[in-house]
Amino acid sequence: FTSTGLPSVTVAVTSVEDDLTSISLPSGALCAGASGVLRVRLHAAPSPNRSVSVTSNNPSVLMVSPSTLTFTDANWFTDQMVDVHGVSAGTGQVMIASSGITPVQATLTVQPSTSPACAP
Repeated sequence: FTSTGLPSVTVAVTSVEDDLTSISLPSGALCAGASGVLRVRLHAAPSPNRSVSVTSNNPSVLMVSPSTLTFTDANWFTDQMVDVHGVSAGTGQVMIASSGITPVQATLTVQPSTSPACAP
């Protein structure tokens, strides 16, 4: 996981699988006012194309963009990027969901911008 102005951090990976598909994404921490990237991909080709929703359970702490990813038989194995912006200090979850897939959530902790971990 990386955040603008901070060194890269290696974090754990959450993976959830169902009969056809799985979604993997990293979880970790970022600073208020900074952005990071979550990488999302399927572990199997969808049939037909699959739209996946990406939401934050607490937009006052975390905002995500885009809100929808589309996977096809041509791109299912390629990471799609989700921008995550830390709005204010706290904890929030990014939810990844689609019909026929067990929902996945990544818990992210947003550090206060005054935290020593957020110093430039």
